[in-house]
Amino acid sequence: MRQVYKVFAVLLSLSCVVFATNAAAATIRITCRAKGQELELCKKAVQEWEKRTGNVVEIIPLPQSSSEAFVVTQQQLSAQTSDVDIFQVDTTWVSFLAAHVVSLKLYFSQQELAAHFPAILQNNTINGELIVAPWYADVDLLFYRKDLLEKYGKLPPTSWEDLFLIAQEIQESERAAGNGRLWGYVFRGKAYEGLMCHVVEWIGAFGGTLYPPDIACIIEVFTFIAQFIPKISPAGTLNYAEEDVRGVFQSGNAIFASNWPYTWALTQTENSPVKGKVGICVLPKGGQHGKCTSVLGGWGLCVSRYSRNQEAAIDLVRWLTRPEEQRRRALHASYCPTIRLLYQDPELLTANPFFRQAGQALETVILRPSSSLGRFYAQASASIVNLVQRVLLCRIAPDMAAQRLEKDIIGFHKRASEMATTKN
Repeated sequence: MRQVYKVFAVLLSLSCVVFATNAAAATIRITCRAKGQELELCKKAVQEWEKRTGNVVEIIPLPQSSSEAFVVTQQQLSAQTSDVDIFQVDTTWVSFLAAHVVSLKLYFSQQELAAHFPAILQNNTINGELIVAPWYADVDLLFYRKDLLEKYGKLPPTSWEDLFLIAQEIQESERAAGNGRLWGYVFRGKAYEGLMCHVVEWIGAFGGTLYPPDIACIIEVFTFIAQFIPKISPAGTLNYAEEDVRGVFQSGNAIFASNWPYTWALTQTENSPVKGKVGICVLPKGGQHGKCTSVLGGWGLCVSRYSRNQEAAIDLVRWLTRPEEQRRRALHASYCPTIRLLYQDPELLTANPFFRQAGQALETVILRPSSSLGRFYAQASASIVNLVQRVLLCRIAPDMAAQRLEKDIIGFHKRASEMATTKN
């Protein structure tokens, strides 16, 4: 453990090298998401940097939805304006960002970069250039009501089939006892990127891949999830994003919920109806050849190529993504660090017991096909989630949906390949 802290101290010292007071004050504009405690955490860290440097920062709130946030970011960067200096960006935007942002590779030491999970660096790098500085990671985890599972003598499910059966049994029994608002399982079912994450995870859990499309596996997955509504999930799930899922689960109206780690801290607040009643485990396996899979999520920071204050903007990015700030976000709001060493921190593990599972999941995360689909990823994702919603509503047969998905994703990949060939 002494060695852990020794290395951590080195990282902290490296992260503080460039935080010097500017000779002339600059005004930096940064986008931050207004989800959970995220905006408040951003404000606090920014205020400390302002005091340290004498610069001024204006925070521009982003929509909670990743898809909506991407539209806003895309419009700003495509217009090539200097209105925003730093953008908070999702993991799947990297291919689009490459033409519009500054490479950050030279502003971080090799030791600093090596401290992050390899999959995150791989995702954030294009042609050897660091496009996005890792800020926090996300992996889907399964939140469950440990009090209800204990009441009915159930262990946390290790397969999706087990989850379905446990959810159905407890839901029926609790409703018979008068708890009419309880549902078995809630997830991000809205037609946006959050549902795309689930799709990739479900297919991976059953042993297949979205791209290249594994048709037999996708049919199996679609057949399985078509049972969710209304047996264990409400129809309203198709309108749920992250905060909706958290709200239903935290209010005590769901047995299981798939969501990002930030959910934990909010369920443990003093006024939370489920405080002390929540358990967390990795997502279940599926089918005979399944495995536990979680898609890589999370957000980073990038500096606009059109910024008139790039030096100060890069300095702020380093400040916000440094190990000390990642540790604070983890301690106070359960945001998963991108730095591996922090998952060995005893205080963080006490505050966030699920960090053991999250750290394990981050070593084996799967990526969405954003790199291979390039600028067509957003279109492909929108097409897929709309199709999956139809599956969940039983408005299309699983085999027909799988064939449609195969046609769409191969078509988008072909267009992306043709565009890459033309550029070269």
